[in-house]
Amino acid sequence: MRRLVTLLFLISICYQVCAQKAIFVRVYNLNDKKINKGHVLATTDTSLQLITNGRNTVNLSINSIGKIKTKRSAGNNFLVGSLVVASAAAIVGAATYNLEEDDLPGGIAALVGLVWGLPVGAAIGGISVPFKKSKTFVINGNIEKWKAFQSYITERNN
Repeated sequence: MRRLVTLLFLISICYQVCAQKAIFVRVYNLNDKKINKGHVLATTDTSLQLITNGRNTVNLSINSIGKIKTKRSAGNNFLVGSLVVASAAAIVGAATYNLEEDDLPGGIAALVGLVWGLPVGAAIGGISVPFKKSKTFVINGNIEKWKAFQSYITERNN
């Protein structure tokens, strides 16, 4: 048990350290269509370099960037909230199942927890959306607006 607690503690510390550096962005073209998303690797005077899917790097010219939105979309809050609460409710449903007293199979108790947890978790995720504080940078190929985004990235990484 002691090893498990130590392992979980180390994982949480590593996650927090890594999460402080990576800034997730969604990049849209001049026609307001999403062209890419990922974590900012680097910015130059004329391009943005992203890490997508954890390993691929993509270079985007500022001439093709219409706007950049930081953080994930609101739908991510709904999805993560519903998955976390539904999983926890399913585990609690299965754990509190009493084989001697209940007539239904144990899987039904877990299923009830899962079905109950999905909308509750989505509601909790929806409540958290206004507190996201994501930013939108309208670039449209403008160097001055690009420099404002670069300074934002620099501030966040320091």
